[in-house]
Amino acid sequence: MKLTANNDKPMKIGPYVLTSTGLEVHGDPTISEHLGVGDFIERAVNASGFWKADWIAYGESRPEWKSKIDAELGIDTMTLESKRIYGYIAKAVPPVSRLTGLGFAHHQAVASLPVDQQRPWLVNSKISLTSLPLHRFRENFEAVLVPLQKVQLLQLN
Repeated sequence: MKLTANNDKPMKIGPYVLTSTGLEVHGDPTISEHLGVGDFIERAVNASGFWKADWIAYGESRPEWKSKIDAELGIDTMTLESKRIYGYIAKAVPPVSRLTGLGFAHHQAVASLPVDQQRPWLVNSKISLTSLPLHRFRENFEAVLVPLQKVQLLQLN
């Protein structure tokens, strides 16, 4: 199986077909089916960054797989830089620190903090999520701590 950005094998869930470019409905779904697929989509959107990050981190923990993974991923799927960032976030923000209901970007913003400081920032963000969009969260974060990009660059190198 070649992992590429062009892998467009659709996923079928009842009368719904999910592709890399959209959703198709075949037949006449029930309201229960419709809500179930919506729940799946919402969960996938919220979790996919973590799935990718943890998948990368696990692959990196298996050095004997490196050449095979690199060959399968190819240059189109993921740049070395994005692979490094996802791997860093997976390792820096362990599952016990992660909060549902917040996007991957919120967790990326706290990845440079010590683990014991991550959850309070995330909880605060979740509490004020309706009034504090991500860009405000980042502004507040950067006003209190060292700018995120500088810290991440230091830790990634």
